[in-house]
Amino acid sequence: MSNDHPTTPGLPEDPGYEPPAGSGGGRVPGPAAGPAPDADGTDLPPRDPSEFDSWFADEPVRPMPSVDGIPPTPHVPSYGTGAYPVADEGAPGGAYPPPGDTRAMPAVDPESVPPPTAEPAAAAADVPAAALPKKAGRRSLIGAFGSPTPLASPGGTDAFRGTAEGDDDAGDRTMTTRVSIKIPGSRPIPPVVLRGQAPLAPDGDPGPYGGWDEADDHEFGADAPRHQPAPAGQKKRAAPMSPARRRKRMLIVGSAAGIALLGGIYGGSLAYAGGGVPRGTSVLGVDIGGQSKSEAVRTLESVLGDRATGPFPVKIGDKELMLDPPNSGLILDAESTVDRAAHRSLNPLESVPAMFGSSRTVKPATIEDPAKLAAALEQLAADAGEHAREGGVSFDGGKATAIAPQTVRVLDTPAAVEAVRSAYMSGGPRGPVVLPTKQSTPKVSQEEVDRAMREFAVPAMSGPVTLTAGKASMKLEPATLAKYLSMVPDANGKLVPKIDTAGLQEALGNSFSTVGQKPVDATFKVDNGKVSVVPSKPGQGVSGDTAAQALMPVLTKTSGRTAAVALGPVEPAFTTAKAQALGITDVLATYTTNYPYAQYRLTNIHRAADLVDGGVVMPGDTWSLNKTVGERTAENGFAKGTIINNGRFQTDFGGGVSQVATTMFNAVFFAGLKDVQHKPHSFWIDRYPAGREATVAWPSLDLKWQNDSGKPVYIDTSYTDNSVTVTLLGTKKYDQIKSTSSPKYDLVEPKAINDTSAGCVPQGPSQGFKIDVTRIFVQGGREVRREQFHTKYDPADAITCGPPAPGGAAAPPGVGSGNND
Repeated sequence: MSNDHPTTPGLPEDPGYEPPAGSGGGRVPGPAAGPAPDADGTDLPPRDPSEFDSWFADEPVRPMPSVDGIPPTPHVPSYGTGAYPVADEGAPGGAYPPPGDTRAMPAVDPESVPPPTAEPAAAAADVPAAALPKKAGRRSLIGAFGSPTPLASPGGTDAFRGTAEGDDDAGDRTMTTRVSIKIPGSRPIPPVVLRGQAPLAPDGDPGPYGGWDEADDHEFGADAPRHQPAPAGQKKRAAPMSPARRRKRMLIVGSAAGIALLGGIYGGSLAYAGGGVPRGTSVLGVDIGGQSKSEAVRTLESVLGDRATGPFPVKIGDKELMLDPPNSGLILDAESTVDRAAHRSLNPLESVPAMFGSSRTVKPATIEDPAKLAAALEQLAADAGEHAREGGVSFDGGKATAIAPQTVRVLDTPAAVEAVRSAYMSGGPRGPVVLPTKQSTPKVSQEEVDRAMREFAVPAMSGPVTLTAGKASMKLEPATLAKYLSMVPDANGKLVPKIDTAGLQEALGNSFSTVGQKPVDATFKVDNGKVSVVPSKPGQGVSGDTAAQALMPVLTKTSGRTAAVALGPVEPAFTTAKAQALGITDVLATYTTNYPYAQYRLTNIHRAADLVDGGVVMPGDTWSLNKTVGERTAENGFAKGTIINNGRFQTDFGGGVSQVATTMFNAVFFAGLKDVQHKPHSFWIDRYPAGREATVAWPSLDLKWQNDSGKPVYIDTSYTDNSVTVTLLGTKKYDQIKSTSSPKYDLVEPKAINDTSAGCVPQGPSQGFKIDVTRIFVQGGREVRREQFHTKYDPADAITCGPPAPGGAAAPPGVGSGNND
């Protein structure tokens, strides 16, 4: 092989090229000079010199990157700028000719290559460039590989030694190659000098490097481990898996499968529950599972409606009575029940069993009013005669009567309320609920009763007492005194006489009006919706207090029963200061009812309205009509009129007072105050709003309401000969109160009855029916709550009095209809 530096045919020489000092040469050794044969054996035509300009690159300034965490070996290139071909940017393979391209590279004088610093390797024959390796390490290294050049051994012997061409035992040959790397999209990497054993195989055999994998780690140098390729036709086999690793893999796979199975079951249970009420849900045996909320509400109201609103049996002692749940503060809340039932539990212990047939029972929700329920139970106990028997003295009818103390069992109201609340809408049988009672121990002994009768009660009722003031006088009969006289036990159980001074003041009436000056109570007036106080005026004369002081000493006498009453200042019962202290600012509600003229109605309605007028109900207090009006008697200013008894009209004192009760109830209804106790008439009277009216009777039926507005409430009444009005003044708690009524349902037709008995009162017919009235509370422009009133009316039979009409025909409908209370 010649040491000359021939010029490649077809390429001009580079006279200006000078290899750097100490570089060991200028260019990488290339193939022999002259045209290189093409793949088909033909010569390639000469090339344009400018084509080779892209084979060279300036020396990069960025250091070589490390590979797999191993820092690169520092290397100072010993070549000139632009001396080596590099890859074209963005084109794989760069300047290195692809297989089959035998175009010549510039030749280099072999003697210009410095001897290697490593030990010389065994010599090998020349191998074409196409047989050189093209991959090294983890990246494809595309560069300009030259033909291997024999290197001289340190001893001057030829380092390339081997057998003749074609010898099967050809030895390894030492090769030195500079490689320029360029990765598309990055700056060039400095050229790398590769030295090591490079066994070169004959043409057609890729040699051991042909089986390299890009994922393999390779080392270069004389001491690098030799890569042993797999035998031809055989793939690499993975190392066998250890038993521990196999068990771990099986455990992971099994766990994942189990979790997927459980997740599928859980998801299926949630889907099975549905979007409304979960399947398998029931309320008191009523299945509502799988229904929407609205459907479930209708189902509960339809199936459980009669149970929720029907008579509720209770037992007090040995007497069984019926409680009316809706009017006693007990109502089934179907909507809240469904909301509770529709709650979807995410607990798999609840949702999964339901998918396999497990049932779910939901307790019904109820609306309860303990105060209203307590009042209803106490009323039932009073009807049953279960009340305390305390020792005392009675003055009824103007006669002193001893009341012997008696130990009895009375209703335990708090415990009774709890017993009824627990039994209402429970799943147990609908038997009578036994109301708990407690033993009542009297405070007053029999000895004290005897003493009070002897020393005070009997002398007090021995005759009339005359009161005098100036030229005026007034005689008080024992029957009149009895209304305002009582004996009450003190803390030690001693009976002490007491006079109702307010009642006595009223009894005096105008008897002493000519003496002194009568006081005037403060009132309120409303102008354009604004409430203001009308000041009170004090008086001078006989007051209830001064009359009681003069009366008490003579009541223990049996003779000389005249008492002189001193005149003094008489303060009005309702002063200006009291009126202002109430803080009245608003008209809570006003309601008027009309009635047909009847003299007994005028007397009784006007009397009841006068007794109610001017009343003040403080926050939290409960107002009672029976307590305010008192017993309806002639002495109390009432006349006999028509009342309803056992579904028929009768004549007795107090007919017409229910007109005042109904008017008061509607005023309370629209004022938003709390209804404690009211009872509609047994059959409907058409001048009253259906389901929104009340009847009263002494002492069993009462109208009660509680002031829950947080501010005092003032009662104002007024009347004409055919109407009565109740106005409630106070401070508004709600912006508006609305009322809605259901259509009448469950209609019952009346019967025709001819009554020939004495005292018969004709009666017009009316249908029996049920109706629901809802009170809607509005605050801040939105509904804040609702309250429902359920009413059942019996049919009013058509009753005619006297001998039957000819042909047995009944009286025409409407006889007496709406003309009676």
